[in-house]
Formats: sequence, structure tokens, C-alpha cells
Amino acid sequence: MERLTYLLRRLGYALLTLIGVGILLFFLIRLMPGSAARAMLGVTATPEQIAAFEHTLGLDRPVVVQLADYIGGLFSGDLGTSLLYRKPVSDVIAGALPVTIQLTVYVLVLSIITTVTLAWIAAANRGGAVDQMIRAIPLIGIGMPSFWIGAMLLFIFALTLRWFPVGGYVSEFPGNLVTLFLPALTITIAVSAILIRSLRLGLIGVLESDHVLTARAKGMSGFRLMISHVLPNAAIPTITVLTLVFASLIGGALVVEQVFALPGLGSLIIAGFRAHDLPLVMGIALITAAFVLVANVAADLAYVLIDPRVALR
Repeated sequence: MERLTYLLRRLGYALLTLIGVGILLFFLIRLMPGSAARAMLGVTATPEQIAAFEHTLGLDRPVVVQLADYIGGLFSGDLGTSLLYRKPVSDVIAGALPVTIQLTVYVLVLSIITTVTLAWIAAANRGGAVDQMIRAIPLIGIGMPSFWIGAMLLFIFALTLRWFPVGGYVSEFPGNLVTLFLPALTITIAVSAILIRSLRLGLIGVLESDHVLTARAKGMSGFRLMISHVLPNAAIPTITVLTLVFASLIGGALVVEQVFALPGLGSLIIAGFRAHDLPLVMGIALITAAFVLVANVAADLAYVLIDPRVALR
């Protein structure tokens, strides 16, 4: 019951935060140069045509009235109508959202596998050549932008070796795993760079603790020791880091989707910026913010599941 109450309270705070983000986005997006009417009608449009277009869309109404309609729409699940696609923003996003969700989940799975494996090997061989090599790997992800890493992976594995397609997306399983592998690997290299360093330090600290030394004295070792005693105690700081970089993960997914020509939210938001489609851009930004807030709530619950000593407050 306590966990349910805590979950509902955290979801309530997240909802209030999301509304605040929506209001902030409403004003920030309107600071963009240009206008939707000019973008849709072209440079040859007359002032009369632009005024008529803005009146049709309600863009000439007072900002307070537009904000009230926008907030009311959020409570009813209405994100507005896309100026570019001429249909509800929720429908446009629903068509591209599965690609971004699959890519994000793919990245999380690859990142967890890569981080746990390399961090454990590095911590178990602390100070050795293997440890030094693994500690050097994150420098690649930290020092190189995702779009450059993606371009290099495309050149090597798609154009040269022809192991993977150059771009595009296949929705059916297992074709989606193949088409999304290089994009997921691109983001994983960047995300794991930070996570490996964090988890390695946590593992080293736990491996030297008294309860692990006691478990070893009783004959416990290897995989069982890591799962039962080491990893749960070392994972909490890394979960915090993962939560902090989750926003960067989502942002990286939007950029990488462009590199690999994936029909996800990245393609939509760039098309929205080009067409000055404010409802579409705000809708995608709001969905992204919701993902980040849900990730924070999930991280808080993960703390309790991993370590029952963590209090729910």
C-alpha cells in the first residue's frame, strides 16, 4: 500500500511538472523566427493571404486565449492539429512513436549488457591492462558526437562490409532488430561511456566491503556473488546516472534517426521545425518530456526494489 501511495504521489508530481513544461514550451516555441503562414504559403504569399491563413488557424487570437485552449486540450488529450500533415498531432505522433520507443528500448538493453559486462571485468581486474583498456573505451563515446559515430558505423558495417542495411526501417520482427542495430549501437557507445565509469567505481567500492569479503570467505564467488551481493549495492549510483542521461538518450535518438533515415520522432520534429508546425513540435517535445519524467519515477521505484532500506518519501 505504501508503494502504491508513493507511486500515485510521484505520478501526480510528474503530471504537474508536465503541465509546467507544456506552458514553458508554449512560450518558447513562439520565440522561433518566421511564421507558420509564411512557411506553408511560401515567400510569394501576400500579407492578405497570410492574415487570412492565420485567422483560419486562430493564430491571430490573443496569446492568453491560445494558451487557455492549449492547456484545456492537454487535459483532454488533444495536442492540436498539425499544420503540415493536416490531421491531429496525436495521430501523427502515434505513427512515428513506435520506432523511437523500439530504438530507445534497444539502446537500454544494449547499454545495460555492455555496462554490466565491461564494468565487472574492469573492476575484477582493477589496475591491470584489461582495466586500463576498458577505462579508455568511454573516452571514445564521450569525445565523439553521435552523428559522427553513426556515420562511421554506416561506412564500415553497411557500405563496406554490407552486414547491415544503409538505412530505413522494417517493422516486422526480426527485421526491426537488424535495421535498428546500428542506430542503437551508435547511441549505446555514447551512453555506456558514462555508465561504465560509474558502475566500475561502484563495483570496486562494494568488492572491498566487509559483507562481500565475508561472502567470499564462505565460498561464494563468480556470477552468484555478483548478482546476490555486489551488483545490487553498486547499481544505485549508476541508476541515478542513467536517469540523468536518459534525456540525452532521447535527444540522441532523435538525431540518430536522421542519420539512419528512420521514420521516428526525429524525422517528424525536424519536418515540424522546417514547416514551422508549432503544434507538432510542441507535441513531440511534450512526449519527450513525459518519457523523461516516467524514467525518473521508474528510477525511484528501482531504488526500493534493489535496496529495501531506501525509504519511500
